[in-house]
Amino acid sequence: MRFASFSFNNNQLLCPEPLAGQYNLQSPSFISISQLSSLEIPPLNEHYHYSTELQHYLQGKLLLLDELPFSLELIHEHYVNGYVGYEKAIVKNKQSYRCERCGNTIQRLFASFSCARCQSECIYCRKCIVMGKASQCTPLVSWRGPTKINEPLNEPLKWDGFLSKGQQIASDEVIKAVEQQSELLIWAVCGAGKTEVLFQGLKRVFEMGKRVCIAAPRTDVVLELFPRLKKVFPEISLSALYGGSDTKEQNASLVISTTHQLLRCYNWFDVLVIDEVDAFPYSIDPMLSFAAQRAAKNSAAIIYLTATPILLYSGKLLRTNFLM
Repeated sequence: MRFASFSFNNNQLLCPEPLAGQYNLQSPSFISISQLSSLEIPPLNEHYHYSTELQHYLQGKLLLLDELPFSLELIHEHYVNGYVGYEKAIVKNKQSYRCERCGNTIQRLFASFSCARCQSECIYCRKCIVMGKASQCTPLVSWRGPTKINEPLNEPLKWDGFLSKGQQIASDEVIKAVEQQSELLIWAVCGAGKTEVLFQGLKRVFEMGKRVCIAAPRTDVVLELFPRLKKVFPEISLSALYGGSDTKEQNASLVISTTHQLLRCYNWFDVLVIDEVDAFPYSIDPMLSFAAQRAAKNSAAIIYLTATPILLYSGKLLRTNFLM
């Protein structure tokens, strides 16, 4: 899609080509969004009655415009009033390209095609193509308005099990990482009860009214964790995200997701737990660590779980917390 930049009420705004008639632009010059020098976000109009449906669908996400099941008119109206932001999906720096959705800078993973929407040769990213085509004329859309606040819960954990001495030490460190918003690596062999070690920390998250995501490298791990966590946190809204899942709902208090699905998340989770951080493909694909870091808030607690830590993570996290 092509956009034109124009001045409106002392603000520099964007106008999608299909909506040009609404603004009576004089001889507008429409170009792909990646060719615009800057993308200003209009100030928030606090008197605007925003769509709660759009808020619910878009908050905490960074999506291609084509992924939104709302009219362009509604989305752009929210942009004009400061509730939605447009961002470039592909950025060109001198002779190289960067994908703003997946962080790809490997030039051989970019390609071009004759695009009917921008009427030119359009560059797109092949690295994250499975999530939809991010191209030079495709804006990424995010929610910039107020977000829904989770209510703190009392005694959300329904579990009558017990922890060993070693597990209890690790559990206490998880609680500390949550409260101090710090990083933590839990290193324990397979079957040592790393999931159970998280229970008290997750309980503390929900008592504080915060959101947590447990990210795993494979769909089978997501499907295995979902019923276990649903059983011990029956009152918590819980969602599972993976390729082919029935829902892409991430507004739940507890989200269990494959690391690939985090490409659609943006500055949302207060606590991020990355399970099997040493496993393929997370351990070898910088795109997935990029997605994980962007999905979490800047102040989020990050907790890594592993049975066989690779040098990169053990070396990094020895300077924060390291459990064995």
